[in-house]
Amino acid sequence: MALVLGALGLVPMANLVAPGMGMQWWNQSVRLWTLWAVAVAGIALLIARYARRAGQAIPALYAWGVLRPPRRMFVIALGVAVCALGVFFSWYLFRLQPVTIDELSMQWQARLLAGGRLFARAEQHMDFFNTTQMVVVDGRWFTHFPLGAFALLSVGTAVGAPWLVNPVLAAIGAIAIYRFFAATTSELEARSVALLFALSPFVLFMAASQLDHVAALVAIWCAIAMLPAWLEAATPARARAIGGAVGLFLGMAATIRPYDAALCTTAIGAFQLHAARRRPMLASSLVFQALAGILPVALLLATNWATTGHPFTFAYDSLNGPAHRPGFHVDPMGELHTPRRGVYNVSAYLMRLDLALLGWPVPALLLVVGALALQRRASRWDYLLLGLLGAMLAGYWAFWGEGRALGPRFLFTAAPVFLLFVVRFPTVLRERLTRPALRGAVALLVPLWFVIGWLVPGAAAQPSGTWAVARRTEARFDAIRLIEQAVAARGLSHAVVFVSDGWRSRLVARLQALGARPFGAQKIVEHYDACMLQTLLDSAERASIDPAARWRLVSSTIARAPSAPPVPGLSAADQLALTVDAPMSPDCQREWSTALSNGVDLPRFLPRNEIDRAGRLDGDVIFARDFGPRNALLSERFADRAWFVARVTRVGNDLHVSLEPQVH
Repeated sequence: MALVLGALGLVPMANLVAPGMGMQWWNQSVRLWTLWAVAVAGIALLIARYARRAGQAIPALYAWGVLRPPRRMFVIALGVAVCALGVFFSWYLFRLQPVTIDELSMQWQARLLAGGRLFARAEQHMDFFNTTQMVVVDGRWFTHFPLGAFALLSVGTAVGAPWLVNPVLAAIGAIAIYRFFAATTSELEARSVALLFALSPFVLFMAASQLDHVAALVAIWCAIAMLPAWLEAATPARARAIGGAVGLFLGMAATIRPYDAALCTTAIGAFQLHAARRRPMLASSLVFQALAGILPVALLLATNWATTGHPFTFAYDSLNGPAHRPGFHVDPMGELHTPRRGVYNVSAYLMRLDLALLGWPVPALLLVVGALALQRRASRWDYLLLGLLGAMLAGYWAFWGEGRALGPRFLFTAAPVFLLFVVRFPTVLRERLTRPALRGAVALLVPLWFVIGWLVPGAAAQPSGTWAVARRTEARFDAIRLIEQAVAARGLSHAVVFVSDGWRSRLVARLQALGARPFGAQKIVEHYDACMLQTLLDSAERASIDPAARWRLVSSTIARAPSAPPVPGLSAADQLALTVDAPMSPDCQREWSTALSNGVDLPRFLPRNEIDRAGRLDGDVIFARDFGPRNALLSERFADRAWFVARVTRVGNDLHVSLEPQVH
């Protein structure tokens, strides 16, 4: 494992196998890490040599301070600290708001569930409301996330505090992680891992979000925390009871992130089967474990049946088709996922983990690799954890998606494994050294790295430091905030507000509403002339044919059309293709005049759209995508409401919003 992590996270492999420029920030980071390494090592050696008593006192003082609180008090303080820091960073980074489209989709679905519904009723013209994560099956409108991903969030939504769910879950996860390591390692090591978990920027920023990775980590590590008691069960009845609890937690994880649950269950199951061979009494408990795990999974399958129409058809499959599944094949983006690309993805995750895990002025994987290489013996629990980590790495090597939001989030469940070996690094390194000065300097490295990581200001031009990582993570949505302020200031009631999120988004939404897969629609817009697509979609909409025939007409025409170059200077959110020097029709000129989104993103308004008891869009204000003259298509549906168009214009670096009444 040291060789694997070193090759993927330190060499760095991603830049060697990347088809393009790779991760250009890496070389700058290595130079700064090298400078910090020389400075910190020098300081540690000076303290160990010329202030020997102080150097020896720091590790002893740390051990005394960490071990002094009784276990119950430590656990309570740990949970409170993690929850409080999660809430703080949720406010500091995101103003208690969802950030990614994943969070926005889950919050919308959580609002549905809090209102007693699994899906809404689809609108006739879904292009005014759809996003790349919305699924429509036989008039049922829902997101592509499994039940557990939004069920927990719905509890926070019901009490008006969805931002509180992940901090509370992270606190529970920290306690479960501590309990596992307390049962399998020393008390000092267990508390050290728990403290690193509580102060890891990666952990805290994930806890500050509303993503489902935190809930998956909690369910999986609650199962892992019960394994020591299962292994030491004195009676078959106790083994069955504990095994049932393990199965229940793994089943819950499957309702949140099925792929992560499957990978981790593989490692945990292999460990348990090996243990059951040595203690046959444990074998019968595995049957109870499987039965308990089936209960939440059965609920997930029932939800699939109610939404997609088949228990084994997940919403992912309905949205993206078989291409969404793991494996080396053409992915939903139309790209071939190869083993080489999988190596790039996993290496990129580990390289980002070097920065995100701790924020220290040293790559985190260097400490993990060092501990793994220097550790003389491994326990059965080490093999379990490395099996878990290996399963995660292999699983995401075979998965096409790239989880980059808020760090390498696909590896979040394995974060405690990395933290364990970070804690062990100074201990195993000291065991290899004989000179007192070097041993004393090594003992000071972690305290120095920790202090620097938290005290270096975020404005410093370097990659390390909690506040520097926070600065890169912070999200701002000025256009959204200004639109909401304008709506509130106007005191709108029983109204429809149309927001313009750019020509690209309008084309993607129309293609998706006709039948294109979401990622496929994005690829079409990025590679074919926008004016040609606009004219083609308008012509198909006017044709007196059924929707399926419209999509066949559009897709066949696109297949014969030549590609067009991308428009230079546009952001990724607005990227279009246009044929150079090709004349534009008046309709295309109008679309081009509003091609820029200026920071407006319709998915950010989706959770604000309420659903009535019949499952239809309702509420004081309904937000919809602005299609200009095409807005008239909603006249029959929302004829009794006042209509407004939110215009966002940019003057220099400033955004201005106006609400203009629209006649319908």
